[in-house]
Amino acid sequence: MSINAICYVGLASLSVMLLVYVFIRKRNYASLLLFLAMIGFGYIVEYVIYVLLDSYRYYPKLLSHNSYYDSSMGAIASNMLSLPSVATMIASFHMGWIPAIVSAIVFVGIEWGFLRLGIYEHHWWRLMYTGISLPFYFRFAVFLMNKIEKSARGFYKESFCFLFAVRCWGRFNLCLS
Repeated sequence: MSINAICYVGLASLSVMLLVYVFIRKRNYASLLLFLAMIGFGYIVEYVIYVLLDSYRYYPKLLSHNSYYDSSMGAIASNMLSLPSVATMIASFHMGWIPAIVSAIVFVGIEWGFLRLGIYEHHWWRLMYTGISLPFYFRFAVFLMNKIEKSARGFYKESFCFLFAVRCWGRFNLCLS
């Protein structure tokens, strides 16, 4: 297994362990629903930034036959596992801005490391964009968690299900390609 694959699989594995920890500690439906909603929300943002605007490229070297699909595997590790897992932890434990900012700094450090290793590259994206946007992503998760806990019925429940369905449909299309 290449260093590229080890880094991406390691990031995904740590994210899954964090998510399992959150689910064991919280033992509630709200955390799962939030995780799924954050996957969907992240997919919408990622579709614009990564797919339409070609902002960056991942090099996990998991699928050697097609570089687009290989890059998409890196996007899955990052945006379908890592970011939603941390957002779910921050929101499930009702953490404030400081943990959101610290988590953003950690992700900027991971991104910087991936850039230095040559397993990820920017086209027009910058580390600063990650550092500025992630605290808001994490705080948006707190906002959604508050809505889920108050009422997971009606508009919010359908919105969360829609966000997750969007992500599933996008990945389903990727698999069919």
